[in-house]
Amino acid sequence: MVAEVLKNMESDELWNDLCSRLFEALPSYGEFEDRVRKNTVARLVGLLPFIGRTERPYRDALTNMSIFMISSYGPGKDIYTHIPADDADVLSRLTPIMNFTGGRKKILDRGMNLIAMVLVNDYRKDQEEDRRTGHYNPLNAGVWDYVSIMEELKEKVNAVPCRKMDEILNSEFIPFAYWND
Repeated sequence: MVAEVLKNMESDELWNDLCSRLFEALPSYGEFEDRVRKNTVARLVGLLPFIGRTERPYRDALTNMSIFMISSYGPGKDIYTHIPADDADVLSRLTPIMNFTGGRKKILDRGMNLIAMVLVNDYRKDQEEDRRTGHYNPLNAGVWDYVSIMEELKEKVNAVPCRKMDEILNSEFIPFAYWND
C-alpha cells in the first residue's frame, strides 16, 4: 500500500495533504501553517514514514508531525526543550517524533540521523544567544562535541543511499536548514 501511495501521489501532493490534515486537527496552530509548510525538517518528519515504508504511514506521519509541531511552535514548546537528561544520545530528544510501525529501519534511521544533524547544527547556531539567555545547550555545556557528532551522523547518513530523502534534505544542505524556520 505504501509503495502505491508514493507511486500515485507526488511528494508535494502528499505533503500538502498531510499539512491540511494536521492543521485541521490542530487549528490553534494555524498561525504557523506557512512556516511549517515551507519547513524542510517538518517535511522530512512527515514524509519519512512513506519513504521508510512503514505499515501505517499516515498515522505515523501525523503522529510525528503533531509532536514536531507542538515541540517547535507555540505554547507547548517549553515542555520539549533540551535538558541534561537528553545529553546521553543525540537522538534522545528526537524520540517523541520517532513513532514508526515497522518499515525499513535503515531508511528510517537515516532520516532521523539527518534530522539530528539539523538539531545539532541549530544548537551550534544558537550558542551565543543561549549563553546570553541562560538557555541550556549541550554544546555550551561541553557534553557534546559538534565536529565529532556531525561527522558520525554524516557517515551514518551517507552509508544508506536514498534519492527520495535527498530530494527533501541531504547532508550537504544541513548548514542551510533550520529546525523551525
